[in-house]
Amino acid sequence: MFTVTVKVSMKIGIYSLPDVDPPRAVDFAKTIYDFPNHRITREGFSSKTGISMKGGWFGMIILGMRTYGLVEEKDDVLTTTDLMPKLLYPKPG
Repeated sequence: MFTVTVKVSMKIGIYSLPDVDPPRAVDFAKTIYDFPNHRITREGFSSKTGISMKGGWFGMIILGMRTYGLVEEKDDVLTTTDLMPKLLYPKPG
């Protein structure tokens, strides 16, 4: 006998949130921010984090970062948005 577990994304009202919580999404986006020009290919991100591109978790991480406005993606290149330095290095006051 085996057990099947199904994870449901969190909903707030009519909005659905990704399976990746905001602090964890920021940690993953910081990996991208630390690269030159704050960009990395999907393959490079996979290699740097050790997460297989073939798994669903990889896609959920990318979706989470995009949903929270931390990264943009064009031609399989992930680039951090202007929000990242504000989150990582907030100005006092």
